[in-house]
Amino acid sequence: MVSATFACFVVLLGVHQSRAIIARRFMFIAGTLYAFRAVTLLITQLPPGYENNNLRCREQVNLTFNLFISRVFEQGIRAGFQEKTNMLCGDMLFSGHTLGMVTSALSIAYYLPHKWRFLQWIPHLLALIGMVCMIISRTHYTIDIFIGYWLSNFIFRVYHAFCEVDIFMERRKSVLYGLWMLWVVEWLEDDIVPGK
Repeated sequence: MVSATFACFVVLLGVHQSRAIIARRFMFIAGTLYAFRAVTLLITQLPPGYENNNLRCREQVNLTFNLFISRVFEQGIRAGFQEKTNMLCGDMLFSGHTLGMVTSALSIAYYLPHKWRFLQWIPHLLALIGMVCMIISRTHYTIDIFIGYWLSNFIFRVYHAFCEVDIFMERRKSVLYGLWMLWVVEWLEDDIVPGK
């Protein structure tokens, strides 16, 4: 479902006249969310959600620097994918899959031309099905999905609320300007006509 919602987003980019602006905003929002996720990877790890952990997961060992480096190289060579037998297990506090689906669906709903608005429900439905399937299959805990959904919504909506403030000086007076990420957003949106 992640691929399906992202494919819908790519189709939107292909036909939209402001594709560069949309892509830049999407990448910043997704990058910010993945940076938050990286922090949660470091500070929080939940036990695997699978029923047969001993069969699916690698044996947990004390992490040494050499083991850490070897796993970094292993993941780098495989581009983040793991072999099907004995994978690294452990759940993180929010789901990257949910992040991708929700951010894609929200972007489509926000940027879809008015005459095609009825199509916005397709990626939303795909994202919902994907989240339910992850919970049923125990790929993620329910809290992972819940936090991923709400954080994605929050960052997306704060970014676009800030962009909708038309006047530069009004943006600086906005309560949103106190968030560090919006200083970067202001720089990213500097050359864009308000309302795009």
